[in-house]
Amino acid sequence: FPSVNAGWQISNEPFMDPVKNTISNLKLKASYGILGNQNVTSYQYETTYFNYPVAYGFNNILYGGAGTTQSNPDITWERAATFNVGVDFGFFNDKLYGSFNYFNKVTSDILQHPTDVPSLFGAALPDENVAKVRDQGWELELTYTLKTGKVTQSFSGNVSDNHNKVLKLTGNSTQQIYNEDVFQLIRQVGSPITEYYGYKTNGYYQNQADLDHYPKPVGAVVGLGDVKFKDLNNDGKIDDNDKTQLGDPFPRYTFGFTYRIAYGGFDLSAFIQGVGKRNEFLRGELVEPFQANYGATLYDHQTDFWTPQNTDARFPRLAIAGSASNTNNWQHGSDLFEFNAAYARLKNLTIGYTIPAKFVAKAGIKKARIYLTGQNLVTLTKLKFVDPELTEFGNNVGFTSSTSARSYLLPVFYGAGIDLSFQ
Repeated sequence: FPSVNAGWQISNEPFMDPVKNTISNLKLKASYGILGNQNVTSYQYETTYFNYPVAYGFNNILYGGAGTTQSNPDITWERAATFNVGVDFGFFNDKLYGSFNYFNKVTSDILQHPTDVPSLFGAALPDENVAKVRDQGWELELTYTLKTGKVTQSFSGNVSDNHNKVLKLTGNSTQQIYNEDVFQLIRQVGSPITEYYGYKTNGYYQNQADLDHYPKPVGAVVGLGDVKFKDLNNDGKIDDNDKTQLGDPFPRYTFGFTYRIAYGGFDLSAFIQGVGKRNEFLRGELVEPFQANYGATLYDHQTDFWTPQNTDARFPRLAIAGSASNTNNWQHGSDLFEFNAAYARLKNLTIGYTIPAKFVAKAGIKKARIYLTGQNLVTLTKLKFVDPELTEFGNNVGFTSSTSARSYLLPVFYGAGIDLSFQ
């Protein structure tokens, strides 16, 4: 693929010494390439046959038969055109060094099922190269090394951001809406590839005036402590015309930080990673109290529910499954299910000591280091009842089989060890 790289080297002329002592490395770089995606279903370009164990009945006997799939002989690979530009730099003899990179990737000819086909056609059409998506992002990395006497320290950090936008969908469609349990997903030209879709909440019905005058979902019976939804089109009722984008699930401002220090034979390293911004929609028994009587459980984090004495609660009033109140509050997809999944986590902490060589040399040991280590020791997040790294999406940005907050608890690990190098 075509690429361009440019670099700059400091001259050895004496008058350049002040610059050399400050800027020890500077390299500009850029590249452009087009890559095909072969990770698609095989043989879509030709008709294939498969066996029907039970295709039809004749004379009260079931018979098998053959079926065919629709083909698309004009199908091609998806194409990703990526442009990268960046700079590597170093200062003060590389005591401080790092890099900054920006990328812009446009993926075209994305395979999608046609959506503008009459249902009376009676068969599923093959994928077509129709959709187009843009991904843009950047990454910054910095490392600083500090030596003071016998102490050596290093500080390394990185932060990156990535966002995407749908440029084209199948046929003449400008949006696609998918039903996913109580809330929906939307894909819309000009917006991220997948967004949550539903109602915006507007607090709770707090008094009789709210019950008498505030718009309600069509056919709903509500009471004090039930959720109010925003009437976005101001027509005096809550219906599908009031649904809107509620945010996307993609993490923003992913970051990491590593600190190392060494003194004598002692060393310590700590690694912190996290996400600066992320919206996550969760449902199920860990979100809705007594969810459809599935678990008949009220968890500690669900106890902040509306009462006349707690009108600014996180959750609406308690109501039994199947009641009008429960239907209004929990069966309408809204940002009631939205949680802040930003977090910072002490992913790893290791403390070690290297035994002086004179104490282990007689045993034929060149180097001996003992250490203590821990993983996932501390997590700072507002989302306390599940791992904030949990996601309901698969690698293809499609929902998995469940949108409930069900996962194994994040393990906290403590360990000790010894590293030996023999002569």
